[in-house]
Amino acid sequence: GTLDEREWCLLIEAYNLTKQYEKAFSVCTDALQKYPDSWELYLLRGLVCFSMEKYERAIEYFEKAGELGTPFCDEKYALARCYRKLEKFKEAYQIYLEIADMHRKNGYDVEAEQALGYAKEIEDKIK
Repeated sequence: GTLDEREWCLLIEAYNLTKQYEKAFSVCTDALQKYPDSWELYLLRGLVCFSMEKYERAIEYFEKAGELGTPFCDEKYALARCYRKLEKFKEAYQIYLEIADMHRKNGYDVEAEQALGYAKEIEDKIK
């Protein structure tokens, strides 16, 4: 039978977790043809690229997930991780501040403090 969006996501996650990155990327391509407006599929595609250390490409997919509208800050945390890997600490720092601000506005003080903690970790690396 045909897979629904959730099943596609689980399949992609399984390939990614078992380090079958090319297969995960390929399955993601197929899934996006069926669900082109899925923020979750773009997020997963970004995570696959991240796993393959293709951080610039991952950033593109995380940004697309954000444009489509993620319910939490998943893509922002992922973007910050990419920028850290690329040693673009200023960009990562700004994203952590945005996350903290979003969480605080939504009443998630603990999560806001966590994001500020991540920002503090890289504060001294900002040139």
